[in-house]
Amino acid sequence: MTIAQCGLEERIATLEKQLGRTQRAAARSRRLVVLGAAAVMSIVTMAATRDQAAPQVIQAERFEVVDNEGRVVLVASAGEAGGQLDLWGANGQNVLRLWSNEHGGDLAMWNSQGKNVFAAFAGTDGGEMALWNSDGQRVYRAQANEHGGRIDLLDARHQVPVFTAVSRDNGGAIVVANTAGVDLFEASATEIGGRTVLANQAGQVVIRQLATQQGSGLLEVNDQTGRRRFAAGPSADGSVVRLYGSAAEPVVTGGASIEHAGGFLHVQNHKGVSVFTVAAEADGGGRLDLANELGGAVFSVDAIQDSGAVLAMMDSAGVKLFLVGTTPAGGLLNLMNPKGHVVVAAGASLDTLAGALTLRNRRGRQIVEAGAAENDDGLISVWDADGHARATVSPP
Repeated sequence: MTIAQCGLEERIATLEKQLGRTQRAAARSRRLVVLGAAAVMSIVTMAATRDQAAPQVIQAERFEVVDNEGRVVLVASAGEAGGQLDLWGANGQNVLRLWSNEHGGDLAMWNSQGKNVFAAFAGTDGGEMALWNSDGQRVYRAQANEHGGRIDLLDARHQVPVFTAVSRDNGGAIVVANTAGVDLFEASATEIGGRTVLANQAGQVVIRQLATQQGSGLLEVNDQTGRRRFAAGPSADGSVVRLYGSAAEPVVTGGASIEHAGGFLHVQNHKGVSVFTVAAEADGGGRLDLANELGGAVFSVDAIQDSGAVLAMMDSAGVKLFLVGTTPAGGLLNLMNPKGHVVVAAGASLDTLAGALTLRNRRGRQIVEAGAAENDDGLISVWDADGHARATVSPP
């Protein structure tokens, strides 16, 4: 219960006590009115006869108005905090009270059954107003506070706010709650923009939308425990979407960026290291990379413009050991040593369109070449370690 609610409850209790005292006083007044009416009227008549001028001031601690049956219908009196005015209905029920409290004015209204239906009064932070239903259950409250104003709609049965509109430091906010008092939805202004929050019945935030420091938007989706599972928003050079693992670590990241010249997709391990990447390249083709647990690429496939595709495999240190691809002449295969030097090259010759095989020593010197001559005969050439002293073998 808020401070304002406590003040309202104390005020209601005070009203009820004063109502009881007023009703008892009214009952006593009814018994005296008939006996004193003749005497009062005689005195008034005599005074009017002696002096026809109306008095400028009439003073009394209590002033009562009765109906033609002698029932009190209005009382003006001095209360504990100042003046007080009470009205009664035809059934003898006190239906309205206007009085003063320690902060200022106070107005209370009851129905014909004695149930609170309306109240407006000055409080610590300013004015406050409340409405009750016919059963005496408070259903509406409006009040001023240090930031501005606040409006609450209350559930009649549980007496908890289920809708709140309030002024805050950064602007306005709207909150929707269930009958257990759990906030389920909030839309509010922040110092950098707007924010909306959606929660489950346990109060855990499951969806959050907000403006970022850069002025863009962000969407987050959480599981039932409040841990992040999905996020989407703009990035520095495009947009990004992320899926999160059991420990709220990013496991899949996709989006569009200038760096990738289009779309991209990363799959990360539990340490956040990217182990799989699919992306668009600057020339418009695609690229696929597989990496080890440290993020080092060990398998890569690229689409090559006007050529086809190239597939490469690397060791754990990132040294390329295997390459196969397509060229305008046909297929190409390269095998490398641990230093990355090509030691075996095989493919289709651009000149003859026939197969060709080249072997190189560890220094990268060509030592053997096998292929086809222009007449389609087989041709083998051998070189020494320095690539000199070529010997050729061909059919006679």
